[in-house]
Amino acid sequence: MNRWRTLSVLVFLSLLLIACQPATPAETPAGETQATGPEAGGTPSLPLEGQPPLSKDISLDPANAEDEDSWLVNSYLYEGLVRLDGETAVPALALSWMVSDDGLDYIFYLRPGVVFHDGTPFNADAVLANFNRWFDPSDPLRGTGAYSGWKSVFLGFKGELQEDDSPVSPFDGIEKVDELTVLIHLNRPAPYFLASLAQPYFAMVSPTALANAGDSYGVRGGQVAGTGPYSVGEWSDTRLTLQPNASYWGEVPVTGLEFPLE
Repeated sequence: MNRWRTLSVLVFLSLLLIACQPATPAETPAGETQATGPEAGGTPSLPLEGQPPLSKDISLDPANAEDEDSWLVNSYLYEGLVRLDGETAVPALALSWMVSDDGLDYIFYLRPGVVFHDGTPFNADAVLANFNRWFDPSDPLRGTGAYSGWKSVFLGFKGELQEDDSPVSPFDGIEKVDELTVLIHLNRPAPYFLASLAQPYFAMVSPTALANAGDSYGVRGGQVAGTGPYSVGEWSDTRLTLQPNASYWGEVPVTGLEFPLE
């Protein structure tokens, strides 16, 4: 990855102020077309008493969830690097970030002491595993999902080229700087990149759970593990219960949640 000029970028970025670019992913995504999908970021609202049952076919794989019922449940289980406060990207699993003058290099400083529901540490390796899963069709953690959320926001996958042989996606790759720092490189400026990362599709999933579950990740009976304030309790044909995550880095919920399914 010498073309990414890691060392020189780190020295240069150390002189910059932390940058948080306000944007709304529903208006303009990281690429050049309008994004689609659920509202990104924010604190999930509690389910209303007497709300209609959710679909028993929900997907708890955020990268491949495509319906409102799945997005609702996933908002309790998972978190991304950033979330949105109004139209501004603010810290979530990333405490802060820096952006190069040319808008191509983003360094994210990760929140320390975070663990996934299955006990796997959240660190740079976990972030790389998730981004490579989303971007690279040959990644061993990829599974059989369509990753339509990634494509709608980042336009394409690794190896896909336009007619002029330029990459379809503005995302150019990610590398580990140290245990709690990652460098993301773009091949062209994407002014709304930060806000796009708040889309629920880009929530972090435990690499251990992905490796153990294989193609069954996110479906009933498979292993599910995020970093959110709730973890999965019981998941049957008729109900889904979420239990407080006692290891949550933020405020731990007092009670669990229950969703009827049909």
